[in-house]
Parts: sequence; structure tokens; C-alpha cells
Amino acid sequence: MDGVNSVETENGKIVIEFDDAKLTEQNILKISRENIEKLGYRFNH
Repeated sequence: MDGVNSVETENGKIVIEFDDAKLTEQNILKISRENIEKLGYRFNH
């Protein structure tokens, strides 16, 4: 995805590094939440 630099896991958490000139934190949270929930997981932040 344009604007996402990396997606990794650390200590059981998902870490998303992104270019805030292309995407806002709110956009990343929305996209992440929707996709995590589609996989059957609950989203807690």
C-alpha cells in the first residue's frame, strides 16, 4: 500500500510504520482495524 513503509510484529503486537505525508494515523487505524477484524480477530488499541 502506498504510504505504508512496513508491517511487523513485536512481542505479540502489530507495528505499522507509515509515511504521514501520504496517510494519516486515522486512515491507518481504520484500514488496520477492518482487516484485522476480517481475519476474525478483535482490535484493541
